[in-house]
This record gives sequence, structure tokens and C-alpha cells, in this order.
Amino acid sequence: MELGYFATLLSDATAAFSHQMMHAAHKLNGPTYAHAILTTAELIEVLPKASASKETMPCSSKCSQVPARNP
Repeated sequence: MELGYFATLLSDATAAFSHQMMHAAHKLNGPTYAHAILTTAELIEVLPKASASKETMPCSSKCSQVPARNP
């Protein structure tokens, strides 16, 4: 069921039982569901930097800012 999420496959943060299975995961299966295939370094580079005020907010404040998911 498609829920509208944008999935990112991290090619250097996955595991498989063999090189052939890893190739299949990254080159064959990944493009069918992942909107982007990146390394962890590439992902960290594009993530916004967290501000000190956001890092120290209590969980209840953070949780109230998360948009509700549509069922």
C-alpha cells in the first residue's frame, strides 16, 4: 500500500548474504521503491543542521510539531 513516503536507500548502510544479493538490492530492487540511493556521507551532507534550541527541546514539544499521518 502506497502511503506517500519518500524512501532513501543508503547503499553503504545495508547488508546482504552475498555480493549478488547486494547488487540486486541496490541496482535492481532499490530503484523500484527508493526515491534516492545515497551513501551515508551524501545523506548527512544534505540534511539540515539542527539548531541548539531544537536539540534541547523536551520530547513533548518535538512530538507536537510532527504532522499527523493519514490512515
